[in-house]
Amino acid sequence: MLGQLLVLLPAFFFAWYETLVWLVPLLAGLLDPLLQLCWPATFVKVQAAGSKVVVIVRLAAEAVSAGQAHKGVVLNPFTYSYGIPLFAALAIASTASSRQHLVRLLVGLGVLAAGVCLSILASLLFMFQFDAGFERLQLLGSAPANDTLVRYLHFLGFQILPRVLPIALWILLYRDWLGQLIRPAANGEVGSPTIPPASAA
Repeated sequence: MLGQLLVLLPAFFFAWYETLVWLVPLLAGLLDPLLQLCWPATFVKVQAAGSKVVVIVRLAAEAVSAGQAHKGVVLNPFTYSYGIPLFAALAIASTASSRQHLVRLLVGLGVLAAGVCLSILASLLFMFQFDAGFERLQLLGSAPANDTLVRYLHFLGFQILPRVLPIALWILLYRDWLGQLIRPAANGEVGSPTIPPASAA
């Protein structure tokens, strides 16, 4: 498996780097209803700009009075989506039937795409909370408590989710193969795990 990863990881990261620009419009389409739901009063639109995502929002009243009604926030999808090639490489390096690989890759990539959207929401929430002119979160009773909550959500969304989610998905979706891999090692046996039957989910 390690030998396969040494080959697959550089190849998949290169493919991800080269093709992400073509996937940014799809990401913008996924973000549009989420941003409309989270910030209905201030969100204007989200659009692809090359390899970047630009979110256009209405500024708060004090910024509008200074002559600026809208502002674009530029986000780099590369910052949030590096778990996609990592999960794909781990999945392909694992043992499963072709059908299992297809189903698990589709499920994993779908969940990772949702994770990218959540990470972007966390970053936007942090920017809006601490940059002037944006709508601030007022969920809790005091401003310091809201600031702490936003910092925590940003930490989870920006630092933890992109790193943990691909590994957790791989362990969850390939737990049958990992179990067969770990048991012989724990018993001191040498050998490869058997391929799960094609009919398994």
